Amino acid sequence: HVLPGTGASGVAISVDLIPVDEMGVVIAHELGHYTGLFHTSEIDGRVNDPFPDTPECRLDRDTDGDGFLLPSECRGAGADHLMFWAGRSPTVSAGQAELMQRAYFVR
Repeated sequence: HVLPGTGASGVAISVDLIPVDEMGVVIAHELGHYTGLFHTSEIDGRVNDPFPDTPECRLDRDTDGDGFLLPSECRGAGADHLMFWAGRSPTVSAGQAELMQRAYFVR
């Protein structure tokens, strides 16, 4: 039974599916979730995080019409952020950084 956002929550990473040179960013992304962050934009563009200082990639950027927002479609609109659904960059907003610094295990 999975209960996100509880004291028993955790993170699992399938290391055999991630290239070694991307492992650090993937771990940072997952730690972002563990500290309370959500994706800046979900793959379908319908849900965005609550921070006003993170860029949003909405469905109107889906140039190929497949219903999925690829990083190439979200350049300049969040694809360069750590918490983008396919985040490959270490960039976080000031609001995200503040929340991460308040996480219990960081104190």
